[in-house]
Amino acid sequence: MTNTPAYRVAPGADIAEDAVIGAGSAIWHLAQIREGAVLGADCIVGRGAYIGSGVEMGAGCKVQNHALVYEPARLAEGVFVGPAVVFTNDHFPRAVNPDLSLKSASDWEPVGVTCEQGASIGARAVCVAPVTIGAWAMVAAGATVVKDVPPHALVAGVPARRLAWVGRAGEKLVPASDGTDAWVCPVTGEWYIPDESTGGLQLASGMVAQGPEVAAFEEEFGAALVAGRECVAVNSGTSGQHLGMLALGLGPGDEVIVPSFTFAATANSVAVSGATPVFVDVDPETFTLDPAAVEAAITERTVGIQPVHLYGHPAPMDELLRIADAHGLWIFEDAAQAHGATWQGAPVGSFGRGAMFSLYPTKNMTSGEGGMVATDGPELARQVRLLRNQGMEKQYANEVAGFNNRMTDIHAAIGRVQLGKLPAWTARRQELAAHFDAHLEGVVTPVVREGAVHVYHQYTVRIEGASAAERDAFATALREEHAVGCGVYYPTPVHRLDTFRVDLDLPVTEMLAREVLSIPVHPSVSDEARDRIVAAVNAVAKAGA
Repeated sequence: MTNTPAYRVAPGADIAEDAVIGAGSAIWHLAQIREGAVLGADCIVGRGAYIGSGVEMGAGCKVQNHALVYEPARLAEGVFVGPAVVFTNDHFPRAVNPDLSLKSASDWEPVGVTCEQGASIGARAVCVAPVTIGAWAMVAAGATVVKDVPPHALVAGVPARRLAWVGRAGEKLVPASDGTDAWVCPVTGEWYIPDESTGGLQLASGMVAQGPEVAAFEEEFGAALVAGRECVAVNSGTSGQHLGMLALGLGPGDEVIVPSFTFAATANSVAVSGATPVFVDVDPETFTLDPAAVEAAITERTVGIQPVHLYGHPAPMDELLRIADAHGLWIFEDAAQAHGATWQGAPVGSFGRGAMFSLYPTKNMTSGEGGMVATDGPELARQVRLLRNQGMEKQYANEVAGFNNRMTDIHAAIGRVQLGKLPAWTARRQELAAHFDAHLEGVVTPVVREGAVHVYHQYTVRIEGASAAERDAFATALREEHAVGCGVYYPTPVHRLDTFRVDLDLPVTEMLAREVLSIPVHPSVSDEARDRIVAAVNAVAKAGA
């Protein structure tokens, strides 16, 4: 036995000569530590407990009275093993072979139980090897574990099944109040998020805002969606628009050309900067900015253009860039609905000086709440970072008047998981859209321009020639007679909202506000639901013909 005087051995304990016992550990009466076992610092092995040959225990483990930890078990730091717990080590335990000869060590291959950091196994539980008890998981007393237990799971019964999630403090977690799939410890306030790799939970970073998860999300988002542009995460898409254009120098007296057929945030972000949104018409097929209308609206006060890649179809960026370059204007893209869309082979968000992507729960991917600003270089990125963090890069060293628009590490961690799922979700949206294109009748289906990749945040049809009341009646029939959800995006052009009230003639915008209707295209729509949607739309269209 390796003799270190810094641990305690009670009378009657049996410790093999080559076992290693860490400093501060205590081995109680009648406990047995077999050959080659390694115990970390501050471990406790209770009365009559058995630690098998070669078993490894991390620091701070507690194995209580009469527990049997058979080799080749592995216990990470801080594992609790309750009284009379048994870790088995044989797939098919037998005393004899089929010929009734006694089994020997060479007749079978040991398999072990692995316990990850902080796991707890209650009294008289049996863990049938090979299984892994995940980090901070909890096995209830008397349970029989026959399959892996995910991190932070609470399992009980025979066989053991998950009843709840638990945090590091051992308390049951409660669902987060923000509508995400996060969980919160009611005692410590720690947040936990799903871990796709284990099927369990993982602790969100100890830093709540702008920690390592945010930095990783920014880098991964830039690499995946905007050709490696430097990205800055913020707390909403609207914040991203506002900060992005402020960072470009937008202010009072300036004008920015925007579509009126969009969500109000496009224009609001200009107005709250002290500048004036100038509303122009859109293309009737793609619902994106009409380049001719843009060029006609330029004045000596115009400083920028904010194209919207509406519903997931890219705006005609080559034409808009030509106009911007000719007049010395910047472009800031509203890509709130267009994660992964491309124009002429280049991703949206990579054309202008900057771009905003929304990460609101209804978007093609989410972080629970948040936004991402893509920038054309480090200078603009730094300015956005200053503005999102009270004007500070270093604490209390305020350089500009800024805001508290930071993203939390919790939301960034959610966003990273969602980013990995986005390609498959987008493919499903496009698959559904192709089916709708081929099978819908009596409505005008979306156009996809040559060179465009549409990601279908919405699948928006037109009820050609309809009044707003007729379109609304079409929507009501879908909902009430066929139980098919639908929505109108957007029934009132932004220039006619009370916040702006501009007297303009935008005939295409007015027509679209009367005629558009969006039907479900979420990737969770099944083939059966898809066919029911097609049948419902066709039936309502035929009835109204």
